[in-house]
Amino acid sequence: MKKKVSILLGFKYVKTRSLTDVFIEKGVELITDDQLTHIKEGSVEMEFIDLGDITDRTNQRFQRLSTARPSGKDTQQLFQEILFLKNNVVSPTLLQHGIYLDCYRVGSTGEDQAFQVVFRPDEEARWSYVASYPTQEEAIGSVNDLRQFLIHINVESEGVHIVEHILLRPEGEKSDHLDVPKDFYSFRISVIFPSWTARLSNKDFQQLAKETVRLNCPAHIYAEFYWLDFEKIRQFERLYMDWLEKKSGDRGSVRECNAAAKSLIDFLLANREEPWGQEEEASRQ
Repeated sequence: MKKKVSILLGFKYVKTRSLTDVFIEKGVELITDDQLTHIKEGSVEMEFIDLGDITDRTNQRFQRLSTARPSGKDTQQLFQEILFLKNNVVSPTLLQHGIYLDCYRVGSTGEDQAFQVVFRPDEEARWSYVASYPTQEEAIGSVNDLRQFLIHINVESEGVHIVEHILLRPEGEKSDHLDVPKDFYSFRISVIFPSWTARLSNKDFQQLAKETVRLNCPAHIYAEFYWLDFEKIRQFERLYMDWLEKKSGDRGSVRECNAAAKSLIDFLLANREEPWGQEEEASRQ
């Protein structure tokens, strides 16, 4: 079911894998938009810029970007030019909106680095500075390189984790899962998606993902959905991989396997959108 859902939703990978490793591989950290704002407050170069002020001191208006081929720059060169990449960070807003050309503008400042690139995710946001280049052609090419980089991270961090609750039952006579709801184990699965990518942050795509899971899930199985941010996914994956290793019998005793399962259960219960059993009560009403 996991493979089929992944294929139908257009995910690149269908096997169980970390959804956060791509950030480590690329040398960037996914931080919240608020954290990025704090970084900008500590750097004159990263402060928000009012496009009206820029326009007043430019030789020409800031222009929309037409579709263009990437210049093919090495990723490391982008890290030396793009402001937030210099700080080795990206934010959900950059991932979700930085893949669209319409969110960028290029304009001349009449200075040595004559052409500035600015970005804003939507019309209500303020423009922020991205980078400066000596020519308009280089500026446009770098924006396209940046878009390709952000698209790559989006694609590589898309995926789904599915946990069958029945497999989390404690083994052995004695159980340390006494505080787990009695109906937690039977006929239930937890479906975990990342919330930070461009597609998986979209409410319409989230609804499509839910419908796809339900259509391909056995009718008697109840699917519980989670949309987790980067830190929560990273925490889940540590618990999940630890439990998988112990459950497979490669290492760990029965007691250690039960403890790993209990840690995973505690995480799932703590991160539910509604208290346990509330959806059944609502359906009865």
